[in-house]
Amino acid sequence: MEIKHLRLIDAIGKEGSLQKAAEILHLTPSALSHQLKELEAQLGTPVFYRTHNRLQFTPAG
Repeated sequence: MEIKHLRLIDAIGKEGSLQKAAEILHLTPSALSHQLKELEAQLGTPVFYRTHNRLQFTPAG
């Protein structure tokens, strides 16, 4: 896990959406999504539930 992953977890957790978190982190939503998928692959588990354009922490998150 890298610092960028901690920053994205924090931003998504606070904002609840990839779009808003991407704006805060000065990334495109697709770049943020790619980083999130990379993190979840490293951990071997989802970090967020994706529901109705909102992201919520899973127990692993």
